[in-house]
Amino acid sequence: MRQILFFLFIVLFCADCKAQTVEAAQDSIEITFAVVTPKECSLTSVQRKELKLMLEKVLARTQSAGVPNRTPFVIVPDVTVKTIDTTSGAKETFTLIDGELSLVVKNQYDGSVYNEITIPLKELTETGRVDDPKLVLIRKINPRDRQFVRFVRTTKDRIAGKYSGKVVDVP
Repeated sequence: MRQILFFLFIVLFCADCKAQTVEAAQDSIEITFAVVTPKECSLTSVQRKELKLMLEKVLARTQSAGVPNRTPFVIVPDVTVKTIDTTSGAKETFTLIDGELSLVVKNQYDGSVYNEITIPLKELTETGRVDDPKLVLIRKINPRDRQFVRFVRTTKDRIAGKYSGKVVDVP
């Protein structure tokens, strides 16, 4: 009788361990993103290159950088300049550039959108140094900003929830 109970205990224990292992393997799927700047967007080639470099720093920091050929998930960025105001002081003239960075994460094969965010950008520079306002705003992007980390994690949760069949309610 003891041997049967012991055998039954071992079988149940092994079944539980296998279920946990399978669940852990499903949860450890690595989701990576690539930065793709479309050629028909409003950015020049220099601006696209600089923006891609900044966003790749963000993805490297969050450990979710991928290669465009190997991942279906891409981040499509765009920078828009809203206003350019010039103020003059006693000695120098300054320019306040106000704009926004918009990021859209989507599947590059079927075009489905997973997450979007718009981040406001502001920069105050000397008037003589402003060659390209969009490039000034792109260089203002801080890869260590918490908004980027939150955005990437939320997007990963939404993608994992969509493809695992679970409903994930991420604010």
